[in-house]
Amino acid sequence: MDDSELFTKYLEMIQNVIERLARNSFQIKAWAATIFTAAIVLT
Repeated sequence: MDDSELFTKYLEMIQNVIERLARNSFQIKAWAATIFTAAIVLT
């Protein structure tokens, strides 16, 4: 592999990490909204 291929693989790896973090963040926000709404309804 030459340097450009390694750099491309590196960028793909970083992009995958960012996508995973974004997905997890969205799921956490959805759960937080659900729990917050349930807490308001139950009080």
